[in-house]
Amino acid sequence: MNNIRKSMRNLIVFLLVFAMTLGDGGLLSFAAIKTGAGPRIEQNKELFKEAEAEESEELLASYDYEELADYVAKKLVKRETSIDISSYNLSSAAEVSFYERMINTHAELFFVEYDDSSDVTFTQDSSGNYCISISPNYKSEYNERQSIDFEKYVKLILLGVDSSWSDVEKILYLHDYLITHCECVDYVENSEKSNAYSAIVQGKADCLGYSMAFLYLMEKIGVEAGVVSSASLDIAWNYVILDGKRYYVDVAMDDPDNKVEFYCGHKWLLNGKNKCATGHESIDWQDVDEKNLYEEATDNTKYDSFFWTDVESAIPYLDNKWYYVDADTPYVGNLVLKSFDLSSESNETVCTAGNKDQFW
Repeated sequence: MNNIRKSMRNLIVFLLVFAMTLGDGGLLSFAAIKTGAGPRIEQNKELFKEAEAEESEELLASYDYEELADYVAKKLVKRETSIDISSYNLSSAAEVSFYERMINTHAELFFVEYDDSSDVTFTQDSSGNYCISISPNYKSEYNERQSIDFEKYVKLILLGVDSSWSDVEKILYLHDYLITHCECVDYVENSEKSNAYSAIVQGKADCLGYSMAFLYLMEKIGVEAGVVSSASLDIAWNYVILDGKRYYVDVAMDDPDNKVEFYCGHKWLLNGKNKCATGHESIDWQDVDEKNLYEEATDNTKYDSFFWTDVESAIPYLDNKWYYVDADTPYVGNLVLKSFDLSSESNETVCTAGNKDQFW
């Protein structure tokens, strides 16, 4: 059906081109065509370009991304060496972008080797228009045991999430969990720590490892999220969507590699765009689809000055309230322990906890 539609489109374009070459005095001379004379020649070129663009868009839209990504991911988890996708209508023009997007949005595929398209083989049908199979490469240092361990650790983490919590409370808890159970390391010296497994199981990760781990945990609690990267800064962080609005989260920046024991920052939790930009000073904020998020005009500031902004220790939950040390008190005298009720967005002083010298 696609070939018939393509043939009909090309025939129509040919007839239009032929008709447009007719002027008042008949056909344009061959000399005029050879030298590019006459405005109709450029118009004809544009018609061909538009037809090709429409055909490309049709091919790209001819498959269900979510369905195919779910299918291929399950095959990858089984470590299959050749994955038949002949029934999914994935065009050869879209095969690389599909695979890259799938790998970069499925943190559980940390064991799949993919730095660029040379790490995977695509096989096309006889026409060359559609991809019918994918042959991936796998990292030798990971086996199925690591995948099982990864999922076990994730389940254990999620046991700490109360189903009655709001999405904001779940995000706060998982943000603090990663910081208190993982150590931020430099990519240059720890290039193997750039995935969710290294953050969740091994407890050491660079910014991309934190971002992929956070992405996977968000998926598990049903919060829409993504990874943001900046080539100029060479870092990655996350965004989440709450009530249709985008907020930024940088777990790695809240967990600096030179931190003191028990430190857990919250400055980069649920930032609006402008606040996030104060610590991510670039304009190339790209998501997995290479959309530049920095160009978004909306700045969602609801949590920019929230109670946790300057809190530098984990915020535990007890009896419907979240407890924290007042951010100012460690530097001015005795420590003040406070609680915060997220449902009413109100806090209260619980007690004075002791001298600042006993804090860290």
